[in-house]
Amino acid sequence: MYEQFGGLVDQAARTVTFKLFVPDGDRAPYQYEGGGMPRIRRVGVTGSFQDPATRAWNTAAPAPLAAEDYVDPVDGLFKGVVYAHTTAPLPDGFYEYKYLVTFENGMQRFVTDPCARYGGGSDQNSGFVVGGRSETVQPIRDRLPYGDLRIYELMIDDFTAGFRAGDESPLQAVARKLDALVDLGVNAVEFMPWFAWTYADDPQRDFSWGYNPVQYFSVAHKYTNNPTDETDKLVYLKRLISACHERGLHVIMDGVFNHADAAPPDRGFPYYWLYEDPADSPYVGNFAEHAYFQDLDYANRCTLEYIRDACFYWIDEFRIDGIRLDNTLGLYRPGDRGRGLPKLLSELRAGLSRRGQRNFALVLEHSWDYGAVDVTNKVGATGCGRDRASSR
Repeated sequence: MYEQFGGLVDQAARTVTFKLFVPDGDRAPYQYEGGGMPRIRRVGVTGSFQDPATRAWNTAAPAPLAAEDYVDPVDGLFKGVVYAHTTAPLPDGFYEYKYLVTFENGMQRFVTDPCARYGGGSDQNSGFVVGGRSETVQPIRDRLPYGDLRIYELMIDDFTAGFRAGDESPLQAVARKLDALVDLGVNAVEFMPWFAWTYADDPQRDFSWGYNPVQYFSVAHKYTNNPTDETDKLVYLKRLISACHERGLHVIMDGVFNHADAAPPDRGFPYYWLYEDPADSPYVGNFAEHAYFQDLDYANRCTLEYIRDACFYWIDEFRIDGIRLDNTLGLYRPGDRGRGLPKLLSELRAGLSRRGQRNFALVLEHSWDYGAVDVTNKVGATGCGRDRASSR
């Protein structure tokens, strides 16, 4: 469902349609047990698309988004409201944007897009690309069971810091070194989180291990940014994954699904700031152990669907071969099979089965003792850090 939202580009028409979804807890109360209403009066969108020639933002005159009820085409259920706006045709380029939300009490807040495909270059913006090349990821020919993998953990920024060129993105630089990884004898690369994270206003200090995510459908701008070409961006990640697959290297994505970063003023996780009182957000709240940043609240169905759909976006569009789920203590309540980690993995396994995906790894970073093995078995994961078969 959530893959249908964000800044969606029609490359043939050269337009972008902004779609912002907000669940309705009054008319569809089954979606969450806790939380309140967003109290949104209206939503506009502003960004560099408003004046393509200069890329100047007109924050005083945001383009208004029209609100419509949303029925999920998969289950036929009413879920909430979608705010939407389609632009006029745009020239090729990378554009950044934010929503300007006006609440019932008259307060206004700039909020980034929870389903954006690109992180922006500054100010926690979202982005989209018009034009550029398209690419289809080639799947791996023979996906091996997780126990047969020899894994190299790779942090994109650190790995490329000493050799990336000025005319390439970090993702392109990684691709140039894949043969060296093969020579080490590995057959899988576990990429530390590539999701967009919060960052300082100074781009030179834009560094993170990636464990403070804000947008689960987007790649951090720093990783996709080639100073000489503003339109390819996600092409670089797709080419990198295809190049891994050509060499028999499995690609495992590190997924940080326990928490998101949201810090005042209005920075970070959009589904926190889309509520007049952020404490009313059903996406955020302490669910289990290990509270970091703003915990995601898996007591609420909308949270699980958001993360589940983000996973399937990376599975379908980028043909990844596995997901390492970070800090699953925060997703797991012993004995609760209907919420959190067991339910998320159940729906992921069902979707993978429908897609004919075999040997897809779902690996837990749970407790650092052998109790993690018991949890792994109970929730139907592939392995964990204490499982000898998954620690070769």
